[in-house]
Amino acid sequence: MEETELDRETIEVDMYNYQQATAPDTLTSGGLGPCIAVGAICGKDGFMVHYLGYVTTPDELEQMLFDLKEFNKSQLEIYVAGAGFNDDNSTEANDSIAESRKECLDVIAQAGFTENIKKIQWNKDDHSQELTLDLVTGKALYEEDPFDYINTY
Repeated sequence: MEETELDRETIEVDMYNYQQATAPDTLTSGGLGPCIAVGAICGKDGFMVHYLGYVTTPDELEQMLFDLKEFNKSQLEIYVAGAGFNDDNSTEANDSIAESRKECLDVIAQAGFTENIKKIQWNKDDHSQELTLDLVTGKALYEEDPFDYINTY
């Protein structure tokens, strides 16, 4: 039986959540302003966590990285998005986002997945970004829009 678009489900990963999916489904982060999304594709399996960039690395990211250890590392691709600075933020808030960017990459490295990072695309200042994992094609898509045109919350 041939798969149709109706067979595909788009799963939005809300803030402070971790989701797994299998093709033909798609995982999407929803709007990322200061939030961070880390996604992974391994074959037809997808994984994504979405968390606020002002906070320390959540348990959900650590759980996702633990789960990835069960998969074939040679086929694993990791994608990182979000953590945008905002002119409305205080210097302290933007410093916290910068620290969260570093911490995110450090946690991925500590889990042994540095070489699996295929792309890091931090959000542009005063923009919203969305990370989508298309598990049929095995591709990650990054979309960005100025804050004026999208509601990130």
